[in-house]
Amino acid sequence: SSIKSRLTAGPSSISAIIETGTNYARYVEEGTGKRGRVSLTKILAWIRTKGISPRDPNTSDRQLAFLIQRSILAKGTPAQPYMQPALDKKRKRVEDLINRGVEEGIQAAFG
Repeated sequence: SSIKSRLTAGPSSISAIIETGTNYARYVEEGTGKRGRVSLTKILAWIRTKGISPRDPNTSDRQLAFLIQRSILAKGTPAQPYMQPALDKKRKRVEDLINRGVEEGIQAAFG
């Protein structure tokens, strides 16, 4: 999976960082809006990750990336949220696991 998580516990707090292994995930999650600008480098990485190749064999990946960039500048891309809905769906479960862990820690420390 390209989604990774990291848990950090401090003396009075617990936090989790959830991140993706891709550089275009934010654009998928939030969309770009009209005239949103995405770098050619990021579009090229996306093209290669997805295995997309130009229909015309005389068109390079860079030229295809430019055409995609131009389209995004004109139309933007719609948001396709997947991280926030997944978090919302599992929030209660995560809170329950954290609370159980805290209770077990207190029990172990203070008997």
